[in-house]
Amino acid sequence: MRLPRLKPLVLIAAAGMLAAASSIAYLVMQVDSSQDLVLLRNAVIAEVEAEGAHEWTPDSMPADYLAETLPSPEPLERFAVMARSGSHNSDDFQTAVSLARALGQNRKRGLGPIQDDTVTAFERITAEGAGYCADYTQVYGALGRAAGLSVREWGMSFDGYGGDGHAFNEVWDRTRNKWLFIDSFNSFFVTDLDGQPLSAIEIRQALLEGTSSELQVVPINPAKFGFKSSDRALEYYRRGAPRFFLVWGNNMLSYDEAPAVKAVSGISRSAEQLVGIVTGVQPKLVISRDFADPDGVAELMRLRAVMTVFLLGLVVAGIALLLHRRGRS
Repeated sequence: MRLPRLKPLVLIAAAGMLAAASSIAYLVMQVDSSQDLVLLRNAVIAEVEAEGAHEWTPDSMPADYLAETLPSPEPLERFAVMARSGSHNSDDFQTAVSLARALGQNRKRGLGPIQDDTVTAFERITAEGAGYCADYTQVYGALGRAAGLSVREWGMSFDGYGGDGHAFNEVWDRTRNKWLFIDSFNSFFVTDLDGQPLSAIEIRQALLEGTSSELQVVPINPAKFGFKSSDRALEYYRRGAPRFFLVWGNNMLSYDEAPAVKAVSGISRSAEQLVGIVTGVQPKLVISRDFADPDGVAELMRLRAVMTVFLLGLVVAGIALLLHRRGRS
């Protein structure tokens, strides 16, 4: 029996569907946990940029940095004013420490992540002591802005830019004219031996160069300090030091209020972030070339290529089928 000949457009559509199906099957096999989902997300939004990409100030903010423009919600504004009043002077870093102290004073371990809008996360952190590091950096960034500070968010990864990692902040100090590291979740900052607060980059460099003896860990709320000792804290950061990246935006309020994001926020965090990526309100992750872990970046690019094949396969199949149907009509 002679089989009918398939038209070229049908063959193209079949090839596109096969490519898409193969790609999605491969991606599904890579996902065993929520950490793997974070890796897939990061493969979409991570960018390796020129050396020193992090070396900007609030006055020279990159044009593509997603800066917040919405006014601070009243609960955050009120909290920031009260926390700032606890600072003994107008020094930006002292204000930053006061904010971290107030935010983390009720922190409890084992309550799990919040993963919600900024105001809800703020309410649960302060009332229940819930939240993980990313909840704290999200809320701390918004509180810092309400207090008149410039705050940015860093991340580090232990597993090649996936979900096993940590998030922390830097605050711009106008007196010292530099960014200064602060970990509000684990309730500490770091100074040199003279007691001067250090930036995330200075800490990273000391850890990688083996000069951590020149670092001093300073707990903010000693009872809430996230490690058994200062050495444990530095060792934790040493593990992540090869894979630092900067979150390219502080637009957490605008993200929360984006109509498309709000529409899916009750479905799942992954769906919400996907919509945020598509609509352009999800900040990218910038890996400065001088910080890049080659193997980790290669994994991100490989996964991105597979996702690109998936999308192209769908597009090619869709166009071919549409043209085929038009040709038959």
